[in-house]
Amino acid sequence: MRPLPALRIGHHVTAPETVRAITLPSLGAGLLLGYDEDSRPVSTRLFRPTGTEMLLVGGLWITRLLALRVLALGARIVIHTDRPEIWLGFGPWSTGRQDRFTVVPSVGTPSAVAATAAVTTSASAAAPVLVLYDGGQPPGAAPPGAGMPGAPGSGRDRGDPTAPGAWQTRLRVLPDLGPRSASALSAADLVVLQRISRAEAAVACAALHLPEHTEAALPELNDEMLLLHTASAGRWLWSAPTSVEQRHFGPSSRSWDGSPPDRR
Repeated sequence: MRPLPALRIGHHVTAPETVRAITLPSLGAGLLLGYDEDSRPVSTRLFRPTGTEMLLVGGLWITRLLALRVLALGARIVIHTDRPEIWLGFGPWSTGRQDRFTVVPSVGTPSAVAATAAVTTSASAAAPVLVLYDGGQPPGAAPPGAGMPGAPGSGRDRGDPTAPGAWQTRLRVLPDLGPRSASALSAADLVVLQRISRAEAAVACAALHLPEHTEAALPELNDEMLLLHTASAGRWLWSAPTSVEQRHFGPSSRSWDGSPPDRR
């Protein structure tokens, strides 16, 4: 065989201002929630070195959607629910494994707390954990704000064995807001709202210090729209389900109830 000739690439010279003008598109980081009105991705940092509290006020459709996207991050999920039949088979269908999605049908019992502890004790940056309470208050929850980053003491210090630790997030999912919901809203690091009633919008906006035009808009949202509120700002977005998500979960909905999704 004849040897190949040496490769001669050469070099190019360009001005520094030309190099500075080169940009790469940013797809965001963290959990992708959807897209804003300019079609830019909207994401949030769900898992952090300190425990994170998240509150979602919405229906079953958006809960399933977010659970699937959390699993896509490589996280594990423990879900406490009084309707386990709705989540039956969700883990193996979405991940192809049995150990990434644990359904705990009882809330507040020693076995439920133990099931959560078995997963959360090994949480890490490479394998974060979401503990999802499907429609209820975690047992022994600490006073509002006790487990928040920067608050004096953690939830575990205050006697809450379910409070999130490093690389863990506790997500409460509520179908609606009641008169005592203000403390839960103000204590959360992240709040996601689907459409709510005018009375609920008044509660939410007072607790989160949102402007009047946001209060007026919340009862008018379509099923695919969300409001994300963090410590820095609030953002409107569209959940923008993919074709796979639409096929398995159906059209976007605000309903709290629903039949098990199609997992074919």
